[in-house]
Amino acid sequence: MTTRFWAGLAAAFHLAALPVIAMGQAIPSQAWYPAGYLDMRIAAARQAEEFPRPPGNILFEDFDDPKVKTYDVIDCNLAYDLPYDMDPVERALGSLALDIARMRYEFADLGYSAEVYDAPLLAYERAMLEGMPSREAVEAEARKLDPSSEDYDGWSTSEEEEREWELQQTLAVDLDERRRALNPRLPRIVREGGCGAGESEFAIRLQPANGELWLINAFAFRVCERKVADPWNHRACGWTQYVEGDTTFASGRYMYEARWGATVKRGARLLEGDPGDDDVTQITFRR
Repeated sequence: MTTRFWAGLAAAFHLAALPVIAMGQAIPSQAWYPAGYLDMRIAAARQAEEFPRPPGNILFEDFDDPKVKTYDVIDCNLAYDLPYDMDPVERALGSLALDIARMRYEFADLGYSAEVYDAPLLAYERAMLEGMPSREAVEAEARKLDPSSEDYDGWSTSEEEEREWELQQTLAVDLDERRRALNPRLPRIVREGGCGAGESEFAIRLQPANGELWLINAFAFRVCERKVADPWNHRACGWTQYVEGDTTFASGRYMYEARWGATVKRGARLLEGDPGDDDVTQITFRR
């Protein structure tokens, strides 16, 4: 997927000035959205509503008072919502689109007033987009975290990361000030994070074993819906085929199609394992 791909989506659907409803979320275009980003926002809004986080992953105990719940603006599982082989610039845009969609959906679902979150999220989104680094800078940063790269240093402390942290902190402070004024009984809003890293390997199991399986990242599937008439067409938008015994590191939310002759099953799966477990996690698809 390239920047030209995303720009082509926006041109093809003439979305530049139209508000779009993605299930429960209205997605108005903004003059400062880069080409193709609106399609990402629409796909991300559907992702947030169709794959909501479990309640236990939304509110957390306050570090200072275990009786108090807090909402952390950081989602540690966000990276798994994106295709692993995504272009680094598009990954940065997709990450932001998913982050904004998630927070908008969850704040509304938890009962926060729109006056609490609408303006701060819009300001945060604009600041993030306006400060988005160049392709060269993003690729250089990616090489620092790629063990096969000569630039690999195992850690990233870029100016962009520091800037993002500051913007997230500003966002959390603004949100919580508004929350105290408008929804004081609702959970405090913080920026804490503390995410780790790790991947799980999965072994594909098909019952019966003579089936065939196709997987596509759910976010990529939603964007694919904006591009083609039939996103279930395996030649479109990055479907990957598997058979019994294949392995994959495709962690996250995926759409699947499994076939046993004339029998076809379609749906969505969360591929989630334990990064601390050395054993390969088995993922079974049954006829």
